[in-house]
Amino acid sequence: MKMKNELSRRDFLKTAGIAGAATLVGLNSIKAATTFNAQKSITIATVNSNFEREPLVRPFGFKGGYMTEIWQTANYLKSDSGIHQIGLSTQNVLWSDAQVFAAHSESGGNALMFALTERALQIMKGMRFTTPVDLLENIFPEVYAFGQKITSNPNLRKTFALNALVETDNAAWLLYAKENGFTTFDQMDSCGL
Repeated sequence: MKMKNELSRRDFLKTAGIAGAATLVGLNSIKAATTFNAQKSITIATVNSNFEREPLVRPFGFKGGYMTEIWQTANYLKSDSGIHQIGLSTQNVLWSDAQVFAAHSESGGNALMFALTERALQIMKGMRFTTPVDLLENIFPEVYAFGQKITSNPNLRKTFALNALVETDNAAWLLYAKENGFTTFDQMDSCGL
């Protein structure tokens, strides 16, 4: 049974085809053509973060390494309008970059990843953004370069920096939704993201 506002596979293909044709006839962007709501410009006024060490019942291993704990992280973002949100994540050094995991103690690797999270928040403080996609695209190069520096690994996997940004991204999406009055995913989707 089809739910209200649910696209069938056929409707999706039809819509995608129309959007593709529109780009061929000169529309500069599908995003411009599908944006129904003006998105607010959001300034991040306050940031904060914390983590909790969660011991595993038994060591968990893959990629030739074994973890005995994971770090559960939380990031807090508050806009200049006073709206605030918290993003949560589990950081995993072994999954993100096995070389970093092998080169450091387990706590040391986790601390390095959390340092990237903290660096991202400090970069974001005072920053203005319209969408979380734009925000993360703007900070990622600096966060990644910082990760290469503090791990002493010029070949650092990008997944290491991306994993350090999950809770930040989560908080930014929640803040974005609250600032724009979105209460469903479909409302954000209607903005062409």
